[in-house]
Amino acid sequence: MLKTTLLSATAIFISGLLHAQEGTHLAFDGVNDYVKVNNTFNPITSSYTKEAKIMTNGTATNRDIISGDIYSQHAFWISDNKLAAGHNGQAGGDWDYVIDQDMMYPNVWYHVAVTYDAPTKTMKLYRNGTLVDTQTNVPHFSNNASAGALYVGSYYGGTFFNGAIDEVRLWSRVLTAEEIENNMNCELGTGQTGLVLHYNFNNGTGGADNTGLYTVEDSSGNSLDASVYGFALNGTTSNWVSGSPVVSGVACEALVGSHVFKDVALKVYPNPCRDILYIENNGTQAQITITDINGRELVTQQLYAQTSQVSIKNLPSGMYFMAYTGGDFVKTVKFIKE
Repeated sequence: MLKTTLLSATAIFISGLLHAQEGTHLAFDGVNDYVKVNNTFNPITSSYTKEAKIMTNGTATNRDIISGDIYSQHAFWISDNKLAAGHNGQAGGDWDYVIDQDMMYPNVWYHVAVTYDAPTKTMKLYRNGTLVDTQTNVPHFSNNASAGALYVGSYYGGTFFNGAIDEVRLWSRVLTAEEIENNMNCELGTGQTGLVLHYNFNNGTGGADNTGLYTVEDSSGNSLDASVYGFALNGTTSNWVSGSPVVSGVACEALVGSHVFKDVALKVYPNPCRDILYIENNGTQAQITITDINGRELVTQQLYAQTSQVSIKNLPSGMYFMAYTGGDFVKTVKFIKE
């Protein structure tokens, strides 16, 4: 009887090890959790792009995503449940120079991005790869380069984010709309032009005891690591957790021209679509996987012809992502089901 009990306990232990999942992102509790870049200078100085994958839990209306402080006044945040960004809110500016008029819903993953072109003073706001607002004459943010800091999930130790954050990226250039859409559902590869920092948050064991795992590693190659503050690092919140829709190890491919990728031309139409999605390529055998905005896989199909048909008539109306893989060619396309 004792032997049987020990064997059963061993089997349970081994099963637990086999089913343990690597942490894929950080869950913020909205109380005192934040991430701060370890450097002693502000990594944003002029034009920039900020982007991240986020999901809120809906318990607070104002939450910062990637922001500065009183010495470096730039904010990318959720204001009254709407995505927003701005400069110099404490110095007569506006934290909401650009704002999405649609509400951010809880428990839904979004890709969010903001770009700022310093020479033209133009700020643009994106949600799930779609441009939702543009503002010109946005003044440059006030900046004390020797004192300013960069925070994830907070502004200067306040307005704490409540929910999940993954794939935080900061660029020293303005990404195009095509670049933002192309890279929003995958991890960045090496050699990215203008990439300042990249946190993919792949750390620890999801929802387990991660005590001592305080460092957020920068995978950009610039060694701008960060540290977590306030996190319990144990349990399903305030910790490293698993389940991000961005699959670890799936790298984005670099864009080459317009919709031409490693000599493969891909066309997906119509968009919006009602019943049948048509996919044209150069006849390469490929596979497509359709997911919803929460990353759930709904349709998988092998493609063999130059023009293929994919039935989506059983999908409810809404926005979806189609991941196309053919050899070493990978592309994600967003489409609307009417």
